[in-house]
Amino acid sequence: MDEHYLEHLNETPEDSFLESLRVYGAELKVPLIQKDGLDFLILLLKLSRAKRVLEIGSAIGYAAIAIAKFTEASVVGIEIDDRLANIAQENCREIGLSERVQIIHDDALKVDPKTLGAFDAIFIDAAKSQYIHYFVQYADCLKTGGFFVSDNLLFRGHVEAPETIISRNRRQLVGKIKNYNTWLKENPGFYTRFYEVGDGIAVSVKL
Repeated sequence: MDEHYLEHLNETPEDSFLESLRVYGAELKVPLIQKDGLDFLILLLKLSRAKRVLEIGSAIGYAAIAIAKFTEASVVGIEIDDRLANIAQENCREIGLSERVQIIHDDALKVDPKTLGAFDAIFIDAAKSQYIHYFVQYADCLKTGGFFVSDNLLFRGHVEAPETIISRNRRQLVGKIKNYNTWLKENPGFYTRFYEVGDGIAVSVKL
């Protein structure tokens, strides 16, 4: 994608239901993709005319619902947390998108990818320390020419400025994110570009 597309990130119009989910997510202290990051994701899916998307880490269903509302794609989401998976399913029912958004309540690393079929795009927004494992687990599900979108690769600026981190655990997590970024760059089966959108996004196209 050319950089000039970033000047036109307004793909998700103001939507009262999505805004209510963003507020609810903040109340639950559940991190959701940032608005401009979501706009970027929607733009990618529209440009690629994606029909089927896998989301790893659905939380309360915010991104999955936005994808179903603003693109032609159906979504399969995987969420490990009991409470969040139930909330996501209820939100999909409330907005009338249960037929286009399927939420699987399970650990994404324990789901058999062969049972899910093929996808045009895969969005990773789950446990940051497991990103490489998610990528490897589901790479065969992605069609040639399809793409992974990985979120939170700047991790609130800490990846580029690790000296600002006080917590030892946070430093370790940021180290894993940096390793993931390097691994993406060196992965011969994919072409990856990084974008300073939202909290940092990588787009990895399957060759």
